Amino acid sequence: VVLDFRNIGEGDCWNPPEIPYELYHSGNKDMAMTLINDFVASLSQSHRKGNLDPFWIEMASALALANLTLLLECGIREEVHLASFSSMCSNQSIDVLKKISHYLDENTIAGMNYKSVFAAAEKTLQSIQVSLYAWVRIFVTQKKLTRMLSKNTFDTRNIGKKKTGVYIIVPD
Repeated sequence: VVLDFRNIGEGDCWNPPEIPYELYHSGNKDMAMTLINDFVASLSQSHRKGNLDPFWIEMASALALANLTLLLECGIREEVHLASFSSMCSNQSIDVLKKISHYLDENTIAGMNYKSVFAAAEKTLQSIQVSLYAWVRIFVTQKKLTRMLSKNTFDTRNIGKKKTGVYIIVPD
């Protein structure tokens, strides 16, 4: 398996939300949410350093989790990837997401997270969205990377079950 982040498009492809989607729809929601929470934590990691108030990170995390969970709950398999996720995190989608959230059961994970985020004042909500967009802008601006991370050419669950070499090539 070769994940080539230096020459994007030359190696294998990996769609991080695909396995959580499969787990969620096979009834293993706890494991799906564990993987989604890990993914959100990895997105926020570089922003946790420095002087940024933790409020913005936590609220952006809640919005990211709500968006990913909405994809898991309502998306079809072909729609659940980083391109659709990053599109949901863009400035244009906040009004659409507000409308959608009104139809969600408040007891679902997506519903609870949207409720907490959308309870914020409009200016605060805009700042939360800007914070989240900073996390995902690489997926909006680098289309080859987004395509690489929007499908699977290997199954990560097979790593460790059979002899597999995994090479991750990163820019110098």
